Amino acid sequence: MSTLQTVEFNSKQIEQLNDLISKMKKQCLDTIDEDDFEGDLDSFDTLFDRVFKLDKLTVSDKPMITTKKSKKKTKDPNMPKKAITPYISWLWNPKPNIGMSSIKSNPQYQHIKTHSLYVSQAGKIWKSMTDEDKKPFIQSAENDKLRYQKEIIEYKQSISQHTPQDTMENEQDTMENEQDTIEITQDTMENEQDTIENEQDTIENKQDTIEIEQDTMENKQDTIEIEQDLEGYEKMNDMYYTSYTDTIGKNKYDTLNEVLELLQDNNEYGGILMDKNGKYTVRKGNTLKTIPHNRRPQTFWKKI
Repeated sequence: MSTLQTVEFNSKQIEQLNDLISKMKKQCLDTIDEDDFEGDLDSFDTLFDRVFKLDKLTVSDKPMITTKKSKKKTKDPNMPKKAITPYISWLWNPKPNIGMSSIKSNPQYQHIKTHSLYVSQAGKIWKSMTDEDKKPFIQSAENDKLRYQKEIIEYKQSISQHTPQDTMENEQDTMENEQDTIEITQDTMENEQDTIENEQDTIENKQDTIEIEQDTMENKQDTIEIEQDLEGYEKMNDMYYTSYTDTIGKNKYDTLNEVLELLQDNNEYGGILMDKNGKYTVRKGNTLKTIPHNRRPQTFWKKI
């Protein structure tokens, strides 16, 4: 069994590490919140609090050259809450006979002891529900999305109405923060180069782990999108339109949902093609052509 190597950090470096890990944690939570993920934010928040800890580090306060105190950026409490997904709308529905409330009150699941197992069971139930069963929660999520879009527009407009003095103060704060970061980095490099290298190795390993988890979640989301039966489209695996639309051209997109939102007011296109690299393009044409074998597997959704 491997043991954790003890590395000494001064109190300023530990403060920086805590700030960095908080940002990584927020990035993970934001990613989970945006996907139709089979879990809830509270569970992952607890998990990351348990994983991203610095209690094994040894504090060794040494004098530092910097004289300016960095300013920590706080989240604006007036920023609108992000829109929920259909799954979250069902899972945490306030009605007692829906979602998690229904599962916990069902005698069939009384043997379940932990919250994580309840969430896992909820994911299985959601997958087994029909499109008709999910319809009210999809509509609820769409309504919440409209709410968020309206509120974020109003929020941005309120920010743009700041006085010139506010703008100057904000720009000055930004410059001071950047200068503080430069000074801290220079002092650390000059005084404790060995410690920085160890710190960077640890951070890079954690970042690699997060990137792998993000790729896994993105691949899972793409798979879910591809498996959906799109209303108004016919799914094909060996035929497609060869021409691109005039308005969108040869632009490639990462997700199917991104393309569908783009095409809401577009009547020019005839279908959507996903290439073997998982990228989406918009196509048009009058005659379907056979997809060449060297370009397969590809999936084409023909507009009907």
